[in-house]
Amino acid sequence: MQQDSKFLRIVFWNVHRKDLTGFVCAIAESTMADIIVLNENIVKSNETLLALQEKVSRDFYIPAASPSSKERFQTLFST
Repeated sequence: MQQDSKFLRIVFWNVHRKDLTGFVCAIAESTMADIIVLNENIVKSNETLLALQEKVSRDFYIPAASPSSKERFQTLFST
């Protein structure tokens, strides 16, 4: 499937303090997400990032200006 470079694919999900890392990876892959925003994620952002990089794409990263994993939102980007 070819991705249209004019549009970003953003996944926003309130995971309600559940470890849904496997589902996050699955939806990121199936939607070819460029940006993932997780609300109320109990999993540390670096752990989520590692799972995305291992299961979906090494291109995912956390921007330098992103809040720490203790914040309410986690934002992960793919290049």
